[in-house]
Amino acid sequence: MGLRRQILVVMAGVLVMGVAPQRPAEMPEKLAVSVVHANRVVARVGEEETARVLPMARGENAYMGELSLVARAEVGPVVREAEEYLYILQGSALLEVDGKSYLVGPRMGVFIPAGSEVKWTNGPDRLVAVQAFAGPGPAAAYERWKVEDSTGDAPQYRRVRPRPGRLTLR
Repeated sequence: MGLRRQILVVMAGVLVMGVAPQRPAEMPEKLAVSVVHANRVVARVGEEETARVLPMARGENAYMGELSLVARAEVGPVVREAEEYLYILQGSALLEVDGKSYLVGPRMGVFIPAGSEVKWTNGPDRLVAVQAFAGPGPAAAYERWKVEDSTGDAPQYRRVRPRPGRLTLR
């Protein structure tokens, strides 16, 4: 990196540090950090057992979980009260939002505005997506879903205290 570029990078860093936001005098009490492995989360399945969720993280202002649909599942229509975000990990589906259809598949991100009517028609393979809501309200419906029977063949992880400079899962 040339000297001129190095100087610019350092100056930009100083400027950013110099205008860092100040903490208000009274901050609300923070929620505890939550780090969880999917094998330790209780999965829930919808009435027709075509949809499954793993609720991974939930705060006062958001929800994040894993959503999966069985092959050829049809889900909806449903209207969510909050914005919904999806990142498709595997599978493909026809997603209908307010009457307009979208073909979604792996490595695609989706934003659905609050108040939209959503319907899924899944493809020939299981669909898996990361699902997030801007507000935990819509995820409360998942609490009414039944708890999935665990087959017990999921790998078990044990906690390992990381050595300085290393992080491992065993």
